[in-house]
Amino acid sequence: MAWALWWIDAALAVTICCSVAFLMISVHDVTPEKLTAACLLPAVSCIVAASTGGQVAQMEALEAHEALWTLLTCYCCWAIGFFVGLMILCIYFYRLLLFKLPSQEVVVSVFLSLGPLGQGSFGILQCGKAAKMIFPKLDLLPSEAGTILYVMGLIMGLIIWAMAIPWMCFAVGSVLRLKFRFPFNIGWWAFLYPVGGVASATITLSAELDSAFFGVIAEVLTAIIVLVWIICFGRTIRGAFSGELFPKPGVCELRPDSGAKVRLHIV
Repeated sequence: MAWALWWIDAALAVTICCSVAFLMISVHDVTPEKLTAACLLPAVSCIVAASTGGQVAQMEALEAHEALWTLLTCYCCWAIGFFVGLMILCIYFYRLLLFKLPSQEVVVSVFLSLGPLGQGSFGILQCGKAAKMIFPKLDLLPSEAGTILYVMGLIMGLIIWAMAIPWMCFAVGSVLRLKFRFPFNIGWWAFLYPVGGVASATITLSAELDSAFFGVIAEVLTAIIVLVWIICFGRTIRGAFSGELFPKPGVCELRPDSGAKVRLHIV
């Protein structure tokens, strides 16, 4: 059942990634000043599918050929999502250079830039672990191929993890620059998933390298995620019951200096 559901997930992820990217270049009016890190989300769907598929491929219930096709599909999904995400990240950095940081209402969206990097590192690590387990069971390639892919995954995972460091600095710096003076909104949940992806990659690196250094970083990131989740959950419940979180229907106006949409209330 898990294997069948994963194939559905992978097909949907590739469809969403390619179709949304095509709509962005053919239909939507996307200019640099309007670009937000949310444009990375369709690409991340493929990377997440690759990450979960790498774990599914390691299930003992699968036949060797079934695990192989799952793993090969994971590598394809990872390549689609990761490299599309890198292209969008380059454009997003260009947007930040020209138009500076987003407005305080949506400044937490900068954390979304960590998504393809953190999850990308975790995904290629999982694929490498699966390859190390699967290839010795097959006659398709020499048994050493699995070990080679595992080592390549470990090195690539470490490199991509390091690529997330400057984006983490950009995101944290964006928040510190405002001295935490920005209103709570549903976008605060954007803190969790991207940092969670980096934490997952850090935990995996800690286990595979048997590194206390990565273990400490993983513990710190996990503690931060739990703390932010508690804050977001509490503020969301309070805002939902008080009506502050979900304002009355209004008109969305585009703020020209930052590209952020600001809701104007109708009285």
